[in-house]
Amino acid sequence: RGAGLLRGLMHSSSGEFFQIQTLSIMHDYFDNSNMFLGGKTYGYLLVAPVPLKLWPEKSNIDTSAAIFTKLLWPENWYTHGTTVPPTLMGEMYMNFGDFGIAAGMLIFGLTYRILYAFSKRNSGASLLFYSMFLAEIVHYLRGEFSSVTAAIFTLALPCLLIYYLSTKVMDLKNVNANENVWAA
Repeated sequence: RGAGLLRGLMHSSSGEFFQIQTLSIMHDYFDNSNMFLGGKTYGYLLVAPVPLKLWPEKSNIDTSAAIFTKLLWPENWYTHGTTVPPTLMGEMYMNFGDFGIAAGMLIFGLTYRILYAFSKRNSGASLLFYSMFLAEIVHYLRGEFSSVTAAIFTLALPCLLIYYLSTKVMDLKNVNANENVWAA
């Protein structure tokens, strides 16, 4: 019985090393080709908010996972429609090499630190926003930057709007309650 549990744990954690393999393959490919992308994979983040109804050609703009897969395993993309996520550090490396990882991780860490500090000193809205970023940190480290960031904002904006509207409703109720107290 214990062997089955150990085998299950080994199997479930074996996928965690996939990102290291991906980074190794990516490092070899981009080092040998010296063909860094110069920020091309971050372009998706700029166009992600535009609905396909307004811009049907947007579907031709690839995420970093699609770009990475097309470069290294085009048959996976063209035959199966499958992508391989480059990871956050991998995407930084694809764009700017070793400097990209060093600068990008510094910026990534500082961003989280600033969001944390801001959430501690300010309203519930900032805490809600920070919580969404914190919940997605695993997806950043295992996936890609642009898609995860677009997903956060897709979720955050409606949640922040609801939060804002609910606080306004509560403020109105408090004003009405105070007026009733003074009227009595």
